[in-house]
Amino acid sequence: MNKNKNVILFFLFAITFLSANVSKAQYTISPSDTLEVYQELNTHSYDKILINNNTSDTLHVNWRTTQYDTLCGTYFDFCASGFCLLGFPATGSFPPIAPGGFGFAGSHLWTGNTPVTSVAGVHISVAGSSAAGDSLTFILHAINTVGIENNQMLANHFTVYPNPVIDKVIIKTIDNKNNQTKYSLYNLLGELIYTTISKGSLTEIPLYNVNNGIYLLHIESGNKKNITKIVVSK
Repeated sequence: MNKNKNVILFFLFAITFLSANVSKAQYTISPSDTLEVYQELNTHSYDKILINNNTSDTLHVNWRTTQYDTLCGTYFDFCASGFCLLGFPATGSFPPIAPGGFGFAGSHLWTGNTPVTSVAGVHISVAGSSAAGDSLTFILHAINTVGIENNQMLANHFTVYPNPVIDKVIIKTIDNKNNQTKYSLYNLLGELIYTTISKGSLTEIPLYNVNNGIYLLHIESGNKKNITKIVVSK
């Protein structure tokens, strides 16, 4: 009796395991689960994350909004494939995705008149599936490049290392000619974490008390400016 019970339990476990893995393979996301855009102030753009149906069945995909942090006139309008909405509604469904076809989670991206970073996110899952689903993130950096000369030239004059960083980041400046350089570190909510002004060829920014995550290092020298993404991973 116990032997038969163990066999039944084994088959139930195997069916559950296989079903979960099939569910996870129902779709793939491309090019990435994170859409990060750097955009001039007071402008509009549009971009999307593809949801590719890997099955021979029609997929019904739902979403729920997990994050919507917008600042200073910057905002997002969510698009479920061809249907665009105002803002990011709490929940909804994508139009059915045909076998071998694709849908997409898109967004109209609007920037205000202030350099800030705003973030929105949704969680998607297949209706009726036991799979956990996936989180999609939209990051919009509103930047001001008007009047800033030759951003790439400034980028060629410094090296930032290590990146990812554990406890401190070092900026090595090449041929600074004694110009004052301002370094400002921001989180993705646009909050200032650290700032300093230096004339030296080597500058250290301490990150001992900074949480893991993505940060933006603004480097300003004269009328030139550059923004570098810093990853803190301890």
